[in-house]
Amino acid sequence: MCRLLQQLRGFPREQPVKRLDLVLCRGRSAMKVCTQGCPQECTPHHTGWSRHCGQSVSHTVAGAQCVPLLAGSPRISSFSASHPDRPMKLLAKIVFAFVFALLIGSADCFARDIDPDTKLIVQDIQCRGNVSTACSFIRGHLYLAAGEQLNEGQVEDAKLRLSALPNFKSVDIHLEKGSQKGRVIVVIEVAEASPFSSALVLGTSFRDGTDMQMLAARISDHNLWGAGKTVDLLLVADLPINHRASRDFASRLEYFDPQLLGSKRYFLATGLFYSRSTFNFSGGDFSSGGDGGVDLSLGRRFGSFSYVTAGFRYLFNPAVNSRDLSADKRNRYLAFDGNLTTLTDSSGSRVLLFTYGRNSEDDPVFPTRGWMFHIYDDWAPREHVHFAGAEARVTWRSGGNSFWTVQTRPFNDFNAPFDDDLGTSVTYARSINSSGFFSGIQRGRWYVGPGITVIAHNRFEVGVKAGIRLETRSFGLVNLYVIGSHINGPYTR
Repeated sequence: MCRLLQQLRGFPREQPVKRLDLVLCRGRSAMKVCTQGCPQECTPHHTGWSRHCGQSVSHTVAGAQCVPLLAGSPRISSFSASHPDRPMKLLAKIVFAFVFALLIGSADCFARDIDPDTKLIVQDIQCRGNVSTACSFIRGHLYLAAGEQLNEGQVEDAKLRLSALPNFKSVDIHLEKGSQKGRVIVVIEVAEASPFSSALVLGTSFRDGTDMQMLAARISDHNLWGAGKTVDLLLVADLPINHRASRDFASRLEYFDPQLLGSKRYFLATGLFYSRSTFNFSGGDFSSGGDGGVDLSLGRRFGSFSYVTAGFRYLFNPAVNSRDLSADKRNRYLAFDGNLTTLTDSSGSRVLLFTYGRNSEDDPVFPTRGWMFHIYDDWAPREHVHFAGAEARVTWRSGGNSFWTVQTRPFNDFNAPFDDDLGTSVTYARSINSSGFFSGIQRGRWYVGPGITVIAHNRFEVGVKAGIRLETRSFGLVNLYVIGSHINGPYTR
């Protein structure tokens, strides 16, 4: 049935194995074999992982669709008929294989795979291409260990987790033959990006005469001590274009350990923050005096992309954020729970933080697929106050360079500091080619979409957001956007 698996598991073979690659066959596994008798190196064919040596195909598949492991897009594998004068018989075989694959669904591609003793075993996990990043950090994103049975779903998820990190330009995972039959070596090959990154945001919002300018900057080191730990400095300012709104300033210095004490599952986030607001009243301006604090959250990942966190936030001067003030007159703080950075006010001086979520997006800035879901609860025991909410987002590709994103953030007090938005929105985005006027970018997108935000009972905002997001070679990430909206009442921050 499957020539390579027979070779790895001790069955007779005709030729020695030179190289192997794992492919997906409708969610199951098959193996492609390159033998020494082939005069050329094995390369991806434009119709799939296929190359002919004489009249034989150099790999075996079950079903009509076959894609390389973790490849970005499916390819249809080519088939070779031993009797080219019988096209109807070949067509019948293809149709039968397709129908059979649909019927068995999750059944194994190989008859011998039903025997648990014939499963492939991971002999070792190796890293290649990493110069400044420790291999232990890279291996920590693969939830497999040497001696365990190979799980191609875990391998695929590990590539997605690694690809979503800013530490790497590209990630590839393949298999190599182990020292014994039935054993394989998992090789994680990466191309490192610069450990330092920056982001600049310039946003303008026109909301019923209350016009605001948002300025934000971020400087990060994503590979502290070569162990993938992160240090971030964030600065955000909301400035009124007219004089009918408050002026807000928020800053944060944070540390994030994605693998606490070498663990693959536990992570830690902590930081210091400071905020200051100036409010406009009829009698003149009033300054909050500023306030700062510290927070810490401990989290644990479970499954492939899910997580929970528990933490604590302490305000040094809670009087300036008294619950006696309306929400639009309180300081807003930059908070980070290990997964999302938000700009929100605090429920009290001592707050317990709880979150749960799942995030399978393949890129934090330019996602092409995946979805995220995040719920949170800030509980101030002294004030007997709960501040809870949720956020969800899904992105999918529409054609080669177009993408759709649907996002909902029902509560207006939970804002993204680097990308102000309308609470529930549908956004269309299209990639920008790095040529001509945009020759200085590595990648980019323009986007536009309508949205609605529920501000309070019987009070909501309807508008449109349009912008451009660029990853530049000189200035890092640059995000420019404009929001125009109408509110059924005066807009306050």
